[in-house]
Amino acid sequence: MKEYVRTVPNYPIPGIQFRDITPLLQDNKLFSQVVDGMSDPWRDMDIDAVLSIEARGFIMAGAIAYKLGAAFIPL
Repeated sequence: MKEYVRTVPNYPIPGIQFRDITPLLQDNKLFSQVVDGMSDPWRDMDIDAVLSIEARGFIMAGAIAYKLGAAFIPL
C-alpha cells in the first residue's frame, strides 16, 4: 500500500515527512483491503472496543471497530 501513501516533505515544519493517506482512502477497494487486513487477525476474538489516538487513527479504528462489531473509543 506504500504507493498509495503520499509523502509531503517539510510539513507542517521543516524536517517532518508528513504521510498523507487520503489517496488510499479515496479508493474504496484499497480502503476495504486495509480495513480487512487490519481486522482479520482479531476476527475470531471477543473484542469489546477498539481504541485509537489522533485523527488518522480515528479513520482506521472506526472502520475496524465497525468490522469487528465493537465499540470505538477515540483517545
